Amino acid sequence: MLVISRSAPDAKFAVEDAPPDAKFKSDTTTSGPAMALETLDLDDVKPSADLPISDKDVVSAKFTTFDGLTIDISLLESRQDRVDRDFSKRHRCRRGRGEKARGKVSRWTYAIPAYKANLIKTKLADLLEPAKAPDP
Repeated sequence: MLVISRSAPDAKFAVEDAPPDAKFKSDTTTSGPAMALETLDLDDVKPSADLPISDKDVVSAKFTTFDGLTIDISLLESRQDRVDRDFSKRHRCRRGRGEKARGKVSRWTYAIPAYKANLIKTKLADLLEPAKAPDP
């Protein structure tokens, strides 16, 4: 499981439990998966009942804000990249926004742009500089 976090809203993102010798491509690459929901455009929407989620070919992601809002995402790998979102309130959120969002989006499944889906599907290897071949 890849965990990317930051200690404060203005801090840089870091990969938790990264190997000590890991060399990351850039700070921008490392922050990419964490920023996947920023300015998220939806290409299509369908009732969740029309696209049931199976355990096969699903990528899961969890995003948690500093004020306690948690967004769980299941990215379906079939046909198009589709995402089913569940907003939950782990801690007390301002103005109950987790509950309001859950009521609005939980019945729907959304098609998202491929580049956003690819950010959600990021693996540790995608963030690392390629290993250099030893000199002969």
